[in-house]
Amino acid sequence: MKAAAEALCWRTPTEEEAVAVGFLPEDLAPPDVSLWPENVPAFTLFRRMQSQWVYISGGMGPPIVSGLNYLVLFAFMDRMELSNAEFEDLFEDVQTLEYAGLAVMRD
Repeated sequence: MKAAAEALCWRTPTEEEAVAVGFLPEDLAPPDVSLWPENVPAFTLFRRMQSQWVYISGGMGPPIVSGLNYLVLFAFMDRMELSNAEFEDLFEDVQTLEYAGLAVMRD
């Protein structure tokens, strides 16, 4: 599941970045990944949340992504009419995807 988040949050390297490691940008592509059926709901929700990243000031540098907007996430999840246990499980899965995505985006 983490590999799916990493692929979704993949940023194509600039030509300068690719050349620095001996490649062209088109040589570096996100990996193809497959999901287990039980991970599809969490990944689908995570994909829907891609416009909901929260950025904080980076001081004198560029903004820093800090995570997903949980107010929006919870609004989406509330509309799914989940049991308490299903809500907690789905939230935990989305957080796993969020952390994997953050690692890629901050790299």
